[in-house]
Amino acid sequence: MILLGEGASTPTVQDADKDGVPDGQDLCPTVAGSAATNGCPDADNDGVPDGDDECPDVAGSRTLAGCPDRDNDGIADKNDQCPDEAGTAANNGCPIRDGDNDGVPDSEDECPNEAGKPALKGCPDRDNDGIADKNDRCPDQRGTAATNGCPDSDNDGIIDSADRCPNSAALLLITAALR
Repeated sequence: MILLGEGASTPTVQDADKDGVPDGQDLCPTVAGSAATNGCPDADNDGVPDGDDECPDVAGSRTLAGCPDRDNDGIADKNDQCPDEAGTAANNGCPIRDGDNDGVPDSEDECPNEAGKPALKGCPDRDNDGIADKNDRCPDQRGTAATNGCPDSDNDGIIDSADRCPNSAALLLITAALR
């Protein structure tokens, strides 16, 4: 507690820029600002001092260094290639498109107009044999990659539709033994 006697003067507070923030607390003592920004100017009144504001003429968010984000995706409009559509940083602020809603982005989807399986790069597999229908010679019958997706019931390497004995590999073995 300071007691001032009669005739004593009140100590003066220095405020060179006359903004109401004492020079000792003013982070910008030679330029007028507001108390909310510790005495520094804030032209767009967003609470981010102009010296720290990457968008000083447009009100924005403190978390985005004073820049706006119209689509609220967390990417400042100045860095967002799609500022009116929410997207991801990995896609420069644009949404990841997946026209057939199969979970495979159109940019990576080999069958972007048909819903498919991620393991098959977005292509369908009607017979669930692990071979995309576009590469499957028999898309409605389970087969193997060795037979281009067609069945070979006796595993003799000849697809059933071309095999004279689709349920027996014996003919092949007899033929091989006679050679």
